[in-house]
Amino acid sequence: MMTTKKKVLIFISGIVFVGVIIGGIYLLFFQNKGIESLTEDQVKQKIKSVTKEIEKLILLPNEIPSLATVMDADVLKKNQPFYRDAQNGDIVLLYSSERKAIIYNPREKKLVNVGPIIIDEDVANKNNEEILAIEIRNGSGLSGKAKEVEEQLKNNQEFAVGNVGDASKTDYVGNILVDFTKGKKSSLLDRLQKLYNAEVRQTMPEGEADSSAEALLILGK
Repeated sequence: MMTTKKKVLIFISGIVFVGVIIGGIYLLFFQNKGIESLTEDQVKQKIKSVTKEIEKLILLPNEIPSLATVMDADVLKKNQPFYRDAQNGDIVLLYSSERKAIIYNPREKKLVNVGPIIIDEDVANKNNEEILAIEIRNGSGLSGKAKEVEEQLKNNQEFAVGNVGDASKTDYVGNILVDFTKGKKSSLLDRLQKLYNAEVRQTMPEGEADSSAEALLILGK
């Protein structure tokens, strides 16, 4: 799960976190999956409803915020002092232009914490360079081979596996690694190439469907 704004994206056990620096402290908060499933109008209504409650307590910036919900306060408290008084279900508003973050308790209708934000673009860019989004396709004709490789890579934080499926044909000889980054993530591509002894290409093999990943690993016999 990956905006044009400079934010740090971290993938942990399939959960997407958005990272920013608040008051010199690295902050992680959960992306609200419930809101993602809503329509655009429902999202706008949700934000409008929440901000209407909060603006009774504090003057809010003149911009539409990002909205998230704290899902595991205990984990956050251990690593982030900003969350020391947060509870599960609390709402986090992030105002990127005004560099302000707010934690709000909707049950007690009170502010939990407010802090300034420093978005560290160097950290965001560095993190982006350290993760390679890949797709895996099985072109070997051997059932389950793509899933097997997915399992091998799922705990490797350098690689974010997206789609896993079958290639357009089942008679590929050897593994193929297609680089769509134009060499921008050469170190990660080199490591993946060595892991699976793959032939690196810059163009998609004929007959294969397009991929939205940064690299495509086609498994052959």
